[in-house]
Amino acid sequence: MDSKYSTDTIAAARSLQVFTYIYTSMATFWTYDYACTIHEEGIFLFCSPWRRVKLLYILTRYVPFLLFAVHLYLNFLPDETSDTCQFVNNICSCLSLVSFVCSECNFFIICIASAYF
Repeated sequence: MDSKYSTDTIAAARSLQVFTYIYTSMATFWTYDYACTIHEEGIFLFCSPWRRVKLLYILTRYVPFLLFAVHLYLNFLPDETSDTCQFVNNICSCLSLVSFVCSECNFFIICIASAYF
């Protein structure tokens, strides 16, 4: 029996399908979290003074959601090659890592500030 697709193509498609499921579930939980905390977040963003920590907070809070939305949009495009999909996946993974580092910096700043004040 000859298969129309190679084993590597099937493995790549399965991997992209799993990534899409993971990103969809993460975007769903993040959207739920935004919906639950929108009132408190609005008070924080509009009533507190603008400082570096607030900018870092905004970046760590909203950039990952935008990355997930873009990544999901690109995953559902029908006429993309596997190389293009893998390239987009690598870019989103790197940007997610940057977002993670920013969030850890934000946490570290808050812990240091609370220790001194």
